[in-house]
Amino acid sequence: MFAFVVSSMLFTIVAILFAVVPLGVFILQLDASLAAFSLLGLGMAITNVIAWLLVFALPLRKHGQNVGMILFGCKVVSSNGDPLTWPIIMKRELIPAVLNECGLGFLGYLGVFIGTSERTLYDRLSHTEVVRTSARIPLINDFRRR
Repeated sequence: MFAFVVSSMLFTIVAILFAVVPLGVFILQLDASLAAFSLLGLGMAITNVIAWLLVFALPLRKHGQNVGMILFGCKVVSSNGDPLTWPIIMKRELIPAVLNECGLGFLGYLGVFIGTSERTLYDRLSHTEVVRTSARIPLINDFRRR
């Protein structure tokens, strides 16, 4: 959970740097018409996809971890041991995003309380699981030993 928060903060920073600032300056040069705001919305959507790829999808595909997972010592692996593929990553990352946008983000975590595997709904649907690795933050490794 904390890994998701850290990665989400990084996502927000990347989105702001690549979208809000440049597009805001561009929009200020235009008049405040509907077309200008439509262009801003399109630019923000494209930038969010780029930021999502940079922060969540590409690191997950290459290393099985995003920045938050690296810091907190978590890694996503396929339940059957196969490498993570793009369809698996899309399912695993887009299901919670859609649930969060609908205000139903808590539904994804209900799966943790059902059964003994402690896997989220999107882990179950994408046939993945989160395993522990050594955390980059020493305090977290010390906490786990207790």
